Amino acid sequence: MMKFQTVMTWLAAGLMIFTLSACSSTRYASTLKPSGDSAFHMNDLRFSIISLDGRDDILAKRSRELYPNLFTDEWTGLPVVVKTDSRHESTRDRAAFLTGFCTLGIIPFPGTDKTTYDVQTSLINSMGESVPAGKVSYEFENVMWMTILGPLGLLPVAGTADLPRDYQCLFFSSNDAFVESASKGGDYQMSCRVEAVVKSLQDADRARLAEDYRVRKSRLQEVMIGGKRYWSYLAPVLSQKLDKAESFTALIYADNPRRGTNPLDRVTVARRDEAGDWHPVKGYLRSMKTLTAASVLMENGVPSKVVVRAVEEPPLEDFIDIQENSVAGMRWSNEMLLEAKNRSLGKLLKEKTGDELLALATRIEKTILDLSGLAEQAKDRAQTIVEKGQGNPAPDRELSVLFRQRIEILKPVLAAIKQGAAAKQQ
Repeated sequence: MMKFQTVMTWLAAGLMIFTLSACSSTRYASTLKPSGDSAFHMNDLRFSIISLDGRDDILAKRSRELYPNLFTDEWTGLPVVVKTDSRHESTRDRAAFLTGFCTLGIIPFPGTDKTTYDVQTSLINSMGESVPAGKVSYEFENVMWMTILGPLGLLPVAGTADLPRDYQCLFFSSNDAFVESASKGGDYQMSCRVEAVVKSLQDADRARLAEDYRVRKSRLQEVMIGGKRYWSYLAPVLSQKLDKAESFTALIYADNPRRGTNPLDRVTVARRDEAGDWHPVKGYLRSMKTLTAASVLMENGVPSKVVVRAVEEPPLEDFIDIQENSVAGMRWSNEMLLEAKNRSLGKLLKEKTGDELLALATRIEKTILDLSGLAEQAKDRAQTIVEKGQGNPAPDRELSVLFRQRIEILKPVLAAIKQGAAAKQQ
């Protein structure tokens, strides 16, 4: 008799908990549905979704999972920039009011979160310019109803569902189940967004895409540095507005590179002037054991291939200007300036004319003035950090020292150049 009463007590308690437990049903639906065709391709074209702020990294990864024959993380993939605008509408508050105040939480009313997405894509062509590709719009719904009392919320919420509905009961569902449900909806929405990108790309000019893809593949090459094989890629550096590239950078890798992999070295090899024309820029690799210069070949006025070569005597003119306001950059640049002074100053004094030496002296004097100002600014920044007690003043203190060290290296160079100019003008 006691066992029967115990069982009935537990059953009554379970029934009460179930009756008082909040229950819900959720469905997801989209007007644009993923095709599910993982073999889809556009001939041999490959694309890479990119962004400057990292917000589209998840979208890029999802695109490669859904369409492995279309999207890639290789540098040769045509860069795709995705801009998404959205408009949100919700009836969740009204549904909660009807359920809670009109039916005392017993009869559920569906609440809908509906978002309209406008997905617009642009392609970065071989000139480093943004070219519109296409625009696709779709609606995504997250519909849920819920009861506070009773199990009616576990009935399938009305409407069409693209995925199996999720059912939750407050006392019987774990926190992981709620998280999994939300994650499933987010993953599906991301898949729909990828589908919108794919459809927009299908509207782009295929002939132009094929030519840009050919050019990008030609910019990936093997280079020999110090008798060892490396990979280089000539990459456009986009402006913050993503409308056109401001420069081209040579990226050096130990292996065949992919996006997201840090290069061994990087150096600017071309810049665009105010008129929009490209001009080669010589730079130096810092990670190699021997001093190595990097430059670029031009083809029809556009950077085409990276060229690297070992440098026996670093030209003094290449290391006069301030190249980078960072501790590591200034330390390396000062070392190279000292090396160039000791190795090539004598040759420079013999080969340059008096007027050329005077022009170089003026350039050095302007650099010294700039360095003096930068040293004071770095010192002031360090002092401000100390006074406010926020941050680490050590980098700015070291920068100030490095700027002044550079001045001390340039002073004897300036004196020698002025003396050589005077001798040649007599």
